[in-house]
Amino acid sequence: MSRLGGWLTTFDLNVSILLTRYQHQNNIYGSIGEIGVHHGKYIIGLSLSAAPEEPVIAMDLFGHQTQNLDGSGRGDLQIFLNNARRFSPHTNFTVIEGNSMDITVKTFSTRSIPQFRFFSVDGGHFYDAALRDTKLAACSLHPGGIVSVDDILSDSWVGVSDAMFSYLRSPEATLVPFLMTPKKLYLTHPSMHQKY
Repeated sequence: MSRLGGWLTTFDLNVSILLTRYQHQNNIYGSIGEIGVHHGKYIIGLSLSAAPEEPVIAMDLFGHQTQNLDGSGRGDLQIFLNNARRFSPHTNFTVIEGNSMDITVKTFSTRSIPQFRFFSVDGGHFYDAALRDTKLAACSLHPGGIVSVDDILSDSWVGVSDAMFSYLRSPEATLVPFLMTPKKLYLTHPSMHQKY
């Protein structure tokens, strides 16, 4: 996995795998997804924890890089697919190529994608994209699911932290943070906060 392009730390991957194991131990199943796949390092790592019946959804601009307004990553579909075949050959990934601003809950329901038990938000790092992607993840989350938000403390991507503070202050927020690492913020429903 260390040979895959991307900025994921081994620590965050290990934390995420432990959280997914806890979910299975507590009978929490559902889809695994990521907005902002890049070359697949995180979603492929997460896919290794998926039960056979759990869909794994990779969402990225991929071939539409002209819409990458802030240059946060340069997803490449062929590199991702090659990495997926090499490191997670038994996973049947569903790829949604395009701008996450065009993805809705209906996008998932029309494809019969179950609610997400783990949803990584790592797409556009400007305020509007980070906020919208977080809201989409929250609306698509299985009870007891987890949303991880990347680059929460990065001084290069302050739009992410601004978006998170706005989301968490909003009366519409359905998720609360339960863990923060130097790279990621992990959120879940209030009923699961103490358990995680």
